[in-house]
Amino acid sequence: DVQLNQELAAETLAVLADPRQLQQVFLNLIINANDAMKGRGEIILTSGKLEDAESCFVSVQDTGPGISAEAAEKIFEPFFSTKSTSGLGLAVSLGIIQRHGGTIKVGESSGGGADFRVVFPTSGESDHQKRDN
Repeated sequence: DVQLNQELAAETLAVLADPRQLQQVFLNLIINANDAMKGRGEIILTSGKLEDAESCFVSVQDTGPGISAEAAEKIFEPFFSTKSTSGLGLAVSLGIIQRHGGTIKVGESSGGGADFRVVFPTSGESDHQKRDN
């Protein structure tokens, strides 16, 4: 009973990164969103370029209960969890994101749940430009 909606950038955004590690990050964020909503609600994936054109973002939003201010301060610490799991998923994800020159922030989504926004520097050219060279 989870609806997954995508509002992705029209153009491919090029990031120098290990695709398997980024897959791990985004899969973790989607699983966390699903868990927070207890298997019922909406997950919205959004991507785009930032105004500086040197960075792009991917946002994972959910319609769950959101994250308390106290939890938001600790959510990326190893072994911190609001669930009965290890609490390593977001800490590992943060490490991967930082190793790729990126950042992650959590806030409230427009649907009242959580919004995890990951920002990466772009490699300066889109996939279309790479194919043309």
